[in-house]
Amino acid sequence: MILGLPSSHPLAHLAGKESWKTLPLIDLNLIKDENFIMPSNETMLRGMLDKVFSEYNIHPKILFESSSSVTILKMAINQMGPAFFPQSYVNENFPLAYFRIKEDLNWMRCVAYLKGTYITTPERRLFELWKQVISSPSIIMV
Repeated sequence: MILGLPSSHPLAHLAGKESWKTLPLIDLNLIKDENFIMPSNETMLRGMLDKVFSEYNIHPKILFESSSSVTILKMAINQMGPAFFPQSYVNENFPLAYFRIKEDLNWMRCVAYLKGTYITTPERRLFELWKQVISSPSIIMV
């Protein structure tokens, strides 16, 4: 999970020139009084964020909530406020400074199927594409 801070934000410079590559850590206490663009309560991302905010004893002010990561990202791109979204949305061309808020804040995606089940060629190709996109050693093809 990534925090996208609008490039117009006074603390955006803390990310450095290529934050999309480095994803530096930021202390949540520096931005605790911001109005956040947040994932809605029914998302897994929101549950993770609520836990982190609780650990910091921060009660975030929420400007807007959405179950759509794309909507959240677009609002941040339009400089409406800090937003949280998956790392897969990071793009060097967006006017955002990117930060991590905690070193180990992530989740795993996986594909499971019954052993001995026939896997079609398109399914195998899809698994390979996911493997390339995610670049994760945790995806194992059998």
